[in-house]
Amino acid sequence: MIALIAIPSALLFDVVMPPAGRRLGPAIRLLLAIPAILVAFVWIALSSGLPAVVNRVTAPGGQQYLLGIGPAPTDVDYQLWRSVGSAGLLWKPAGTLTWSEDGRFTEAPALVLVHERWLMVRRGGIWTDCYEILADSLTSCGGGSSVPDWQDPDAWRQASAEMAAKVGATPEEAQTLAESS
Repeated sequence: MIALIAIPSALLFDVVMPPAGRRLGPAIRLLLAIPAILVAFVWIALSSGLPAVVNRVTAPGGQQYLLGIGPAPTDVDYQLWRSVGSAGLLWKPAGTLTWSEDGRFTEAPALVLVHERWLMVRRGGIWTDCYEILADSLTSCGGGSSVPDWQDPDAWRQASAEMAAKVGATPEEAQTLAESS
């Protein structure tokens, strides 16, 4: 990213402060620098803030959702994003996912569409988050707001069972659905 900014900036600086004796070179460099700078800024604007993609799902209405891993210095930070428009070029945060310090509940992540109505996140073989898809928003149906104690694996399994019962899914379905998506 630094190179994308530094190289066009250096070209532009070379045009503004040319070495003595050059007259035609700066105009040519300016013609090259302006498109390079524009491309760099557009690329930075479109890609800044997006997490590394784990997987995407498309809801029946065409809305796309993305499970990603955000930048975090020491832990894994899972994030849920929603596309803006139908092309999937622009994204905005869609919801807050549960946080776990227990490595068992951060492994094998997947975003799963269940019964074309529910978005569920599976990590470590259990459901960790659940959202109901509404017309233009998501409503939490478990996880997120009621985070189990990360030192109590049974609490995580219980929360997973409650989410599964609410939407009519099981952790085994999560494995099958994630493998098929």
